[in-house]
Amino acid sequence: MALTVAAGCQSAPKVDQRLLDYRSAMGSATESIQASEFDGARGHIDTALRLAQDEVERQKAQSLGHLVDGTEAYAQGDVLGAKSKWEQISDPVLYREVRRKARVLGVSLPLQQRVGRADSNPESES
Repeated sequence: MALTVAAGCQSAPKVDQRLLDYRSAMGSATESIQASEFDGARGHIDTALRLAQDEVERQKAQSLGHLVDGTEAYAQGDVLGAKSKWEQISDPVLYREVRRKARVLGVSLPLQQRVGRADSNPESES
């Protein structure tokens, strides 16, 4: 009997299905961007935005949306449009990565993103 009670206390950790779905939508959006499937990426981002529970999750999803818009503009030859969209990325980690890759493409983004969180520190990069 004691073994049965002890075994019952060792339940599996509770899974946050909403968080799993959010992460899945963000991952699917990233895959769609890499495949240049911009409309599909936007659909996944819309799903992530609906599932976002806090400002950090919303910021990440919105930033990914700006990445999609900028990447699509760049693919269509609109470098200024791409730059404008990429500058709107507010997630500091994503912004640093986009800034680094944009530089390789010959697009200069400011060191500090236009819209950002007060705790971001993009100046720690070169």
